[in-house]
Amino acid sequence: MSEISHQRPPETNRTDPETNRLDDQTALTTLASLIGRKWHLVVLHRLDDGPKGFSALLSEIDGISNKVLADHLKDLESKRLVERVVRSERPFRVTYSLTDHGESIHSLVVPVLNGSVDVFVEGDR
Repeated sequence: MSEISHQRPPETNRTDPETNRLDDQTALTTLASLIGRKWHLVVLHRLDDGPKGFSALLSEIDGISNKVLADHLKDLESKRLVERVVRSERPFRVTYSLTDHGESIHSLVVPVLNGSVDVFVEGDR
């Protein structure tokens, strides 16, 4: 029978001591964990042009259900990529907008999105 090792896993948050920046692998895995769910990038992209209410997002995102959108917004809010603001006017209004972190993530995705469109269009020719 083999012994079970109780050693700690290797450090996953590696930084370059000179620049204090994450190494490439850590940066990519962190980014993937932030945006890795199916609808995250779509929601971030729809919020790029300003704050929106739940209904506006729901109508702009084809194929997403109320529950799934609500779950994704909660997750994005917990990751500090989206901010939820409740207006105290009557009736109450809730709007969602990108945080500075959310804008940073979205700015990384735009070139990928543009490149993907080019690849798919060229592949269809």
